[in-house]
Amino acid sequence: MRTKRHQLFWGLIIILWVSCNNAERRVESSFYYWKQSFDLTDTEQIYLKQLEVKRIYIKFFDIKWNEVTKKPFLVAPISFKSSTPQFIRIIPTVYITNNTISSCSETQIEQLADFIIKNIKEASHSQNISTKGIQIDCDWSLSTKDKYFHLLKSIRNSMPKEELSATIRLHQVKFYKKTGIPPVDRGTLMFYNMDAVTDSTTANSILDLEIAKQYFYNFDEYTIPLDVALPLFKWGVVQRRGRVVQLINHLDTQLLTNEQRFKKVKKHHYNVLESHYLNGFYVYKNDQIRLESVSKEILEQSAQLLNQQIQRDTLLNVTYYHLDSTVLEDFSIQNIQAINNQF
Repeated sequence: MRTKRHQLFWGLIIILWVSCNNAERRVESSFYYWKQSFDLTDTEQIYLKQLEVKRIYIKFFDIKWNEVTKKPFLVAPISFKSSTPQFIRIIPTVYITNNTISSCSETQIEQLADFIIKNIKEASHSQNISTKGIQIDCDWSLSTKDKYFHLLKSIRNSMPKEELSATIRLHQVKFYKKTGIPPVDRGTLMFYNMDAVTDSTTANSILDLEIAKQYFYNFDEYTIPLDVALPLFKWGVVQRRGRVVQLINHLDTQLLTNEQRFKKVKKHHYNVLESHYLNGFYVYKNDQIRLESVSKEILEQSAQLLNQQIQRDTLLNVTYYHLDSTVLEDFSIQNIQAINNQF
């Protein structure tokens, strides 16, 4: 009898384990909105509707350090030219430089938490936005970990009903025992900007799967649920005398086909033959331009790889950077749905 009960007990455990691991994952699309003026175009609204987007992460402002006043200060606050969609959850997002965290005293860290909350509330109330969470974006380091986590705890204690999330880089998962795990409800894994854009040997600083694979460790030990952020943007990296001087957003290959102005030296690499304005930026003769972009196929492969790493949860929020009609020209609604289907 005891043996049968023992077998029944372990049989139930196995069934429950299998059921939990086979639980269907719900994948939701969301977007970052990283422009300084909120004003949705018709195209952007169509994407939100047809993808059944549940969240928009709107960058409300940046926080940087003022070397003159020795205080953090607010930069690039967003202005609202149109109202936010009523059917979508708005997540105010704040970008904080690591230098700000490093420069703040312990007292200033607590003051900074109050400052962030105050400005989020004021911006939300002015637009009648009912926020459903806050996201903090900061690439913290070993030296700033304790102060940054103190900031997050202070925000969480002041707004306990809001879901608090933080952006996470690949290296912060691989080396979590050193970098720590932030005290938040969820993390968003930033699956882009993974190589040094300033390095002349870099092939694609936006997304390089071979580099990404070097960081696929310890996901099973990471103790907060992880969502994913994927890139849709492209740019041209302009180098002058070996130094990066400009990133030209959404630079298209077609603009570099003029053989009087550009010479293709190898795949995605061009030399400037004569000085002129390029997408509003003045490039000089002998400048070098490296085109970087991410294809739908690479994003699908990224999703397949990430699906093997990220712990299965009942909800996975896939956030695309970013909601902009120009950026979306290269990705149809069907493209984004196909990427989501890989999770």
